[in-house]
This record gives sequence, C-alpha cells and structure tokens, in this order.
Amino acid sequence: MKRVMRKGINMVQYDETRLAMEALEPELEDLRGALNLDGIKIKLDELEMKTTEPNFWDDAEKSGAVLQQIGRYKQTISDFEKLKENRDDVLTMIELAEEENDESMVDEVKELAEKVKSNFEEQKLGTLLKGEYDSCNAILSFHAGAGGTEAQD
Repeated sequence: MKRVMRKGINMVQYDETRLAMEALEPELEDLRGALNLDGIKIKLDELEMKTTEPNFWDDAEKSGAVLQQIGRYKQTISDFEKLKENRDDVLTMIELAEEENDESMVDEVKELAEKVKSNFEEQKLGTLLKGEYDSCNAILSFHAGAGGTEAQD
C-alpha cells in the first residue's frame, strides 16, 4: 500500500512541476520581448559586419567597444536560449518519467526546475538593468556622519 501511495505522490510532483514549467511559457515570451532579442540579433549582425570593414581595427578604442557590445549581445541571446532549452529539458524529463512510471527522477526534475525558475528571475531582473550605463562600473563612497542618537540604531 505504501508503494502505491508514494508513486502517486511522485506523479503529483511531476504534475506540479509540469504545470509550473508550462506556466513559464507566456512569461518567457514577455521576457523575450523585454530583452528585445529580435532587435539584438539585428544589431549583432550589423556589428559583426562592421568588424569585417577594412579600417575597423585602425581605432583600437572603438573596435574594443564594438567587440564588448558583440559579447554582451551574444551572452544575452545565449542566456535566454539556455533558459528555454532547460525548461524544455524539464518537460521532456517529466514526460519520459511518466511514460516509464519512473519515480527516481523526481529530485532531479525538481532541482532542474528550480534552476530554471531561478535563472528566469535573474534574467527578468536583468531587464531592469539594461540602460546605457548599467554595464559600466560604479564607485561608491560612504562617509560617516556626525553621529547622534540616530547613528546608534
């Protein structure tokens, strides 16, 4: 009796995980739009064409900036594609496990699903930090105040 009950619980976990991954589909499309992946791909092609120009390498500073931008664009595209690929992997693993009535994959599926959710949240947060200067370094300075009762808190 315990075996049947445990199997049912694991299948429910598969269902919950599948529903969570399927619910990510519209959010992934929103993320795709927020990242402007289609625009990035066009800009990436333009920048890569620029690198083939004969006098591109004459100005080291400009060529370095272009190469950095190409790297950022490629990373953005790669991160998003990896996120979608991992989500699809979770769904495939669930499908295979259910077909085989395999309970042993529950922990692995849940772990990968958590990574997908975490990665999604990270990329979603990254869309908030994609302004002109957000990829630059910053210097912070903290100066102690006069003190007083507020400083004791």
